[in-house]
Amino acid sequence: MDKETKEGFENVTREFENLAWIVQGGFLELRTELKGDIAALDVKVSSLDAKVSQLDDKVSDLDVKVSELDFKVSELDTKVVSLDAKVSRIDRRTEHQHRKYAKQGNPG
Repeated sequence: MDKETKEGFENVTREFENLAWIVQGGFLELRTELKGDIAALDVKVSSLDAKVSQLDDKVSDLDVKVSELDFKVSELDTKVVSLDAKVSRIDRRTEHQHRKYAKQGNPG
């Protein structure tokens, strides 16, 4: 191989080595940036996990309160049914008394 060809190969080899260093440096820089981005995302995910956990606790508290309210509503429904029955009995007695007085000739 003549001197000119040998120097050409050496120049090409150096250029490829330089290019390899540039590419490797770029990858290292990109890797460092990605590590930083991943760390920032991990912090955000941890924060979101904490918020989700708090919301889960609040939902659980609300579920308990809803159950308590359901029980109270059920108790009130029972009382309303009982009061309706009492009102019906009073209405029947009042109606009976009106008929009794009407038979006796007293206006009701």
